[in-house]
Amino acid sequence: MRQTRLSKLSFELIDGALVSQEASKVLLESFEGMREKINFVVHSSNNICGGNNENATSSYMSPHLNDPLQVRAKGCCKRLKGGKEKAMNKSKHHCHECGQTGHDRRTCTTHINQ
Repeated sequence: MRQTRLSKLSFELIDGALVSQEASKVLLESFEGMREKINFVVHSSNNICGGNNENATSSYMSPHLNDPLQVRAKGCCKRLKGGKEKAMNKSKHHCHECGQTGHDRRTCTTHINQ
């Protein structure tokens, strides 16, 4: 909630500052001043907590969430294969006379010659 409000406010400030060069310079200086103040507050609170940087910094870090895995919708059927994919899986013609592939008994040269 805090992050959303802060992000929205910063976007509004940046959009307003893009109007002129002087406004963007003022905003940049303000941001640098705020960064120094925030670092001071964070470091002072770390010293109050006992100086343990690992525990103090982990409480300020937001959890990192990855995108969920893509899952097919319930009831969604398999994808349809194209003609080339079907042809690749299809078995070749097999001749029962000579045992070669690529032709059948009707067009076999050894069968016609007999």
